Amino acid sequence: MGELVQWDTSEHAWLEERSPKLYLISMIAKQSPTGRPETMIDDASSRMHARFVLHDSTEENMRLLWSYVDRYGRPVSYYTDKASLFQTALKVAWDSKAVPRDEREPMPPTQIGRALQELDIVWIAAHLPQAKGRVERSFQTAQDRLVKGLRVAGAKTLEEANQYLKTEFIPWWNRTLTVVPASADDAHRSLGPRHNR
Repeated sequence: MGELVQWDTSEHAWLEERSPKLYLISMIAKQSPTGRPETMIDDASSRMHARFVLHDSTEENMRLLWSYVDRYGRPVSYYTDKASLFQTALKVAWDSKAVPRDEREPMPPTQIGRALQELDIVWIAAHLPQAKGRVERSFQTAQDRLVKGLRVAGAKTLEEANQYLKTEFIPWWNRTLTVVPASADDAHRSLGPRHNR
């Protein structure tokens, strides 16, 4: 546990027509069989940590990051897409005399990138959505089961959706869809005094 955590956001009609559009930010805990991140990884547990938000923003992703770290500790690495929340994009006009990519000065980190550096958590960018297969497949399951559960529960607001997610869906997910890790070791590291809360 805690060697690799996949992190992604899904925009979907989670509350169907009962509410404005919501985003589900989710983290799925993973473990690499060799101790290093790879595209083909062995599920350690598939444990879910998630919340609904109104906007897929730096602020909302930082809240989820902090709630994960506060609850489980600092994972070794996060595996995400290449969204601008995670990396600063260089904006230059195309020029045949432009400096080659490998010779450019490094861009400053984003707010999330800086937080990960301060927490000593490695950020790994997936080059394709398929590389984050477990978290992508978890959204397919959630878009079926979670939408139905929210409908039955009568959830109409962000608060009601998050309450159902926290008290019903995530406990069901973590009880039913997780697996026993091949190793009982937990790679999460505790927060130290230098980590500003």
